Amino acid sequence: MKTAQMMKPAGLTLSIMIILMLSSLNLVAQTYTTNAAGPWATGATWGGTAPSDWQGYSAIINHNVTVPSSINGFNQIRINSGRSFTSGSAGTPQNLSMQNVTNFNVNNGNVTVYGDLTLNATTMTITTGSLTVTGTLTLTGDAVLTNNGTGLISVGAFNTSGSGGTLNINAGSLSVTNAMSINSSSNVTVAAGRAVTVGSLAISNNNDAVLDNSGNFTVTGSVSQGGTLNNLSGGTLQINGNLTGSGSGSSVTTNSGTINVSGNASMPSSSRMQINPGGTTSVNGNFTVGDNENLVVGTNVAPPAYADLIIRGNLNQTGSGDVRIRRNGRFAVFGNVTDSGGGDSRLTVESGGQAYVHGNISYTGGGSQITNGNAGSAVTPYGLYVNGTTSNTGGGSTTTANKGNLVVLQTTNVPFYNWVNSIPNTPMPVSLIYFKVTSYEQEIVSLAWATATEKNTERFSIERSVNGSDFVEIGSVPAHGNSTEKHTYGFQDSNLVSGRIYYRLTSIDYDGYTESFKVVFVDATFGNRVELYPNSSTGAYLNIKATFEYTSDARFEIYDSRGFVIEKGSITTDLNLTFSRPLVPGSYLFHYVSSAHKQIIRFVVK
Repeated sequence: MKTAQMMKPAGLTLSIMIILMLSSLNLVAQTYTTNAAGPWATGATWGGTAPSDWQGYSAIINHNVTVPSSINGFNQIRINSGRSFTSGSAGTPQNLSMQNVTNFNVNNGNVTVYGDLTLNATTMTITTGSLTVTGTLTLTGDAVLTNNGTGLISVGAFNTSGSGGTLNINAGSLSVTNAMSINSSSNVTVAAGRAVTVGSLAISNNNDAVLDNSGNFTVTGSVSQGGTLNNLSGGTLQINGNLTGSGSGSSVTTNSGTINVSGNASMPSSSRMQINPGGTTSVNGNFTVGDNENLVVGTNVAPPAYADLIIRGNLNQTGSGDVRIRRNGRFAVFGNVTDSGGGDSRLTVESGGQAYVHGNISYTGGGSQITNGNAGSAVTPYGLYVNGTTSNTGGGSTTTANKGNLVVLQTTNVPFYNWVNSIPNTPMPVSLIYFKVTSYEQEIVSLAWATATEKNTERFSIERSVNGSDFVEIGSVPAHGNSTEKHTYGFQDSNLVSGRIYYRLTSIDYDGYTESFKVVFVDATFGNRVELYPNSSTGAYLNIKATFEYTSDARFEIYDSRGFVIEKGSITTDLNLTFSRPLVPGSYLFHYVSSAHKQIIRFVVK
């Protein structure tokens, strides 16, 4: 006997499959919305069942929520309406790990983690609101954190690990209390106008660990740089400690921005610094350059714009450390330039480049070279200026002859001198426009000078010499202290000697620093005259000289400020008069009387 078989309609199977597919789709796309404030894992918070991990759910946060130690596998989490998303508490910290959250959007809320926060393969975007992490914020697994709002991201420390991540500060600001560590396969970007402050900065030894800064980035401590640091257009990087390069991928580039280092900078053999046109790098301490051409200022493009490097301390080239100043480069060292270890160091100024060393250049290693490529300039020397001395004593070393001093810089390359003089805390306190003899009439020489700027300048000393090398002060004129306006000065010398007279102007600061400017001269000729020198005197002696033959009745008398005669005698030949008692500081009158000539001369004892 055959048993009858029931046949399933074909349409029934298809219907069941569709229902299962729709149910599965609904499960993946399910959205949970908070119904009340409370813990994430409590159903009452959601008005039913709490969402579970790894289901690709979406969660809409319209209330204040406290979260567990991990949240994983969500398609979207969105915080709205100024609500809070909190892990742990101040008294009971709790770390939070978020993994594979495709979109974590903070539209108008505040995320607070009392502990560490790890974003692993997670994209978090802050549109309006804030992120606060009391511990360490770590990005890994190509995680992305972006601040697009006006709020603050504040963390105890920042780190990237594993396959790294991306941090974008497009708006708002970032504060890292302690260290920021950017490791391989990671990129931190700071947009123009954005403020970032970190305690210290470490960029790992890989060229794919990148910091691109166009904002205002402040490091209160030091920077260890082994990756790629680009200070882009308009960016300012302020380093209050030291800047140290390390690693084979280390490069520091300034493009139309500013890097200020309060401490020392070091670019060892594996590191490189490049300042491009429009960029400025300033180091308040010393700069050490290791092997290879690790410090390059400018490019081979006609200025403007200029690429500027300022070193307020010393430049030390170790091993075969090389420095190159290119066509649009401007370079100033306020201390000394030295080499150490092995020699073959090079200081190269290319055609168009300009370099000033306020101290000395001292190379001792063999094969070191000081080169200036401005040989074809209309004015020679041009392009390389050393205020101190230059020595290059190692075997096989070469030093350019195309090298000027500070006076040459002042008189032949005024634009570059003005740039050096405009640098804050420049060692050149006075910007002199001119110093000249304006007239020589009736046995009086009139001197004049003008300044464009004065910094901490107490007075100007006017010195005179009869041989061009031994100068004695003959007067002093008060300066204006600190000024950025033009000031003119004058001085007259009426106590002349016949022949060529040299005059030198020296500025004297309140701190005792002095700077002497170029020497001018006048050829003085006149009739019968008695001359006294030195004037001013030390009070021990006085030289008396006449331009005529003495008569037998010639005599002299010296009066003090009270009108008393303190010295007198006859004189028949030029005399070196030693006073019977040293004269006290003050003003005195010398009277010469004879049947042929009478003259009164004032002299000063200091």
